[in-house]
Amino acid sequence: MQMHDPESRLSRMKELIRVRRDTSDLRSGELRWLESPPGTLAFSRGDVAHIANLTDDAVTIGFEESWDLVHSVGGRVTRVDGEFTLFPRCGAILKRSMAN
Repeated sequence: MQMHDPESRLSRMKELIRVRRDTSDLRSGELRWLESPPGTLAFSRGDVAHIANLTDDAVTIGFEESWDLVHSVGGRVTRVDGEFTLFPRCGAILKRSMAN
């Protein structure tokens, strides 16, 4: 059943594996911690960033640099005016915006 459902956990993990395989900055490079609110983690590696909301509440994270959403895991992530809102217990992979 999950194999044919694009929103299933299996399909989302397959997509995450594909994104990781196709993006060298997800596999190697110097890690740089990014400023983020309490209860969140944010770091970049090359032109890719990871953000995670570890809390039970939605959290908005803004960055000095411009990033585009590549993939989200565990919940909904929205972007408005360069800020990302992560719903509880979810994370995202971002790629540096080409507009920089």
